[in-house]
Amino acid sequence: MNKLTGFLRKLSTEHLWCLSVMVGIFIFLNTHPIRPHDFWWHIAVGREIVATGQIPTVDTFSFTMNGTPYPSYQAFWLMEVALYGVYSLGGPALVVFVHSLVITSAYAILLWLSRRISGSWRSAAFATLFAAALGLNDWNVRPQAVAFPLAALFLLAIHAYRRKPQRRWLIVFPLGMMLWVNCHGTFPIGLLLIGLWLADEAWNILKVQLLESKWPALRPLIAPTAALLAATVACLANPRGTGILAYVSGISANPVIQNLVPEWVAPSLGSLAGKLFLGGLLLASAILALSPRRPSAFQLLSFLAFAGLGLKTSRGSIWFGIVMAPT
Repeated sequence: MNKLTGFLRKLSTEHLWCLSVMVGIFIFLNTHPIRPHDFWWHIAVGREIVATGQIPTVDTFSFTMNGTPYPSYQAFWLMEVALYGVYSLGGPALVVFVHSLVITSAYAILLWLSRRISGSWRSAAFATLFAAALGLNDWNVRPQAVAFPLAALFLLAIHAYRRKPQRRWLIVFPLGMMLWVNCHGTFPIGLLLIGLWLADEAWNILKVQLLESKWPALRPLIAPTAALLAATVACLANPRGTGILAYVSGISANPVIQNLVPEWVAPSLGSLAGKLFLGGLLLASAILALSPRRPSAFQLLSFLAFAGLGLKTSRGSIWFGIVMAPT
């Protein structure tokens, strides 16, 4: 009892801000029903994989396209098996609960990272709330959910290694990528984050060379280069091998998907999600422009890359929020 009383006395208003944000995210996720978009199809594919011990390669669920190649099975298979396993144990209620834990964990990592960067729980709470506002439209139960905590973990590992180089943080990238590439086609975002880290280190070296007319040690390039190479090799640990890249590029270039599927089209002021993203984009732009602390190359390049992604497709909004929250 005394320990509990001592713990409660240590809580400040800033801690309550963080607690309110995290509890709010968790409650929001648990009080929203499963949206029908693809969910039952993913459950059915997971059931088939478990029953046959094989990942389907052709469409067996539609009438008009039955028997034609369908590579998406191989991109989602691990999460489809996981979703079916959870559904078998506890039905839709358990699926929603586990999904809520997965999504909330992503924002908990962002909250912790933002606190380490800013030194303020309140600033971290507002940064996390910013990310959540831009992401809530993509919180439906789908394989993509696992990609969000993985991206947040990549950001944490990059920051932690740069703050205090420890090799154990580098293990996050290949292991995380092996999981990511078998769960969802957004895995190139992980490679992009590592690439931005490498670009930042290269810019810092070039900046010293330009200002002091001498080449500094290239040692800072070793860790991000090794991480990028290891993560890239880890991408091959999937049923399609190098073919997974052709699948992702094919989806991204498909005009039917890009122009007719609502979640893939560019954001607009005609929807709440579009208003939130465009408002968040303006807010982030103002903060970067007006802050007395100049953004690093990593922060500036992240802003440009993920703002571009968000302007191209509505599905990019959540990624902009996740990457910009620590900034």
